Amino acid sequence: MTASSPMYLYLCGATAALSMYHLGHHLGELNTLPCVDSTPTQTYPTFLVAPTCIPMSALEYSTANAVLALGGALGALWAGRACDKYGRVRTMQVLNIPLLIASLMMAFATNLPMLIIGRLLAGLGTGGGSTLAPMYISEIAPILTRNTGG
Repeated sequence: MTASSPMYLYLCGATAALSMYHLGHHLGELNTLPCVDSTPTQTYPTFLVAPTCIPMSALEYSTANAVLALGGALGALWAGRACDKYGRVRTMQVLNIPLLIASLMMAFATNLPMLIIGRLLAGLGTGGGSTLAPMYISEIAPILTRNTGG
């Protein structure tokens, strides 16, 4: 597959667009927690070594949700400058590092600070990806099909 073939361009565009999937996933992942406003004495089953639920108050839950947006703003600010300095592809590759660490931290979070740090890192990755993906896709699109996607 050559760099100018249509299939290669579609794969590159689809790969860049996966950052939008990450954004949607991280926005919705805390929406179904059954243990918000639960009492700390309540017990929940565990998965491997991590609890399936971290009991938290409504304020703690709101903080865990809001920190994703804060990280997203910081990630977008950083990514805009980094892509000019290092290039779009290299910056998107670097943004996968906080997304990977965030996913592992949130999957194995045993306490609220670990969850919040994971959400902050997820925000950095998704905010940067939300900035870079449209730029990259518009740059690799053939001239005849540019601006047809909206």
